[in-house]
Amino acid sequence: MQQNQDSSSLHNEPTAALILENGKVFWGQGMGSKIANIGELCFNTSQTGYQEILTDPSYSNQIITFTFPHIGIVGINDLDLESKKIYASGCVLNQQVKHSSSWRSTDELNTFLVQNNIPCITNIDTRQLTRLLAKNGAMKAAIIHFENDDYNFKNLKKRVSDWTGLENLDLASIVTTKNIYKESEGVWNIKENNYNTNHKSQFNITCLDFGIKKNIIRNLNNNHFSSTILTANSSLEEILITNP
Repeated sequence: MQQNQDSSSLHNEPTAALILENGKVFWGQGMGSKIANIGELCFNTSQTGYQEILTDPSYSNQIITFTFPHIGIVGINDLDLESKKIYASGCVLNQQVKHSSSWRSTDELNTFLVQNNIPCITNIDTRQLTRLLAKNGAMKAAIIHFENDDYNFKNLKKRVSDWTGLENLDLASIVTTKNIYKESEGVWNIKENNYNTNHKSQFNITCLDFGIKKNIIRNLNNNHFSSTILTANSSLEEILITNP
């Protein structure tokens, strides 16, 4: 298996690897949970909002390469979530930021990844990786944080090869809510460090959850809708009962 020397740490032995479907391997330092995941490798160019991106259900079964180098700098909190958990299969970072600098931070990114059982790899040349993806499109990949443990990389490469990818995969059934619920959070109120509450709902609106983000619901509520969220496979009768 081909090793990408440019992506290796210059001073530390690798504790993680990113294995692409074309056989290329990026070695780096592990972060998050010490597991291996398979997913579609993509990239995101946002300079802020990494917590929102990781918890966005539309990134289910994807490994996100963050092009901005300072991911982790504002830490993690319980408010900047787009869903109940991390849906991405893993993330790739240029460097690990171990100390957050935001007054809103309640924890570090590494802790958040461990709590959600998600692996991450750092010390990667994300610019090189992004150019590869921009040229060839999204690729199947495996991400593993192995630390000091031995791991069967040949088997992991086979898992990447055998994975059918996202095409024809019913992701909606994976990310949809399991229970009907109503939501009253409105838009952000920085003075209160919390979301406004919708007290002036005038219209019922029913949303089928195919991977809806919390911020979509917050904006609906802010525009005086009373939002009811249903499962993706809800019947016409179940929709009409909510009186939209």
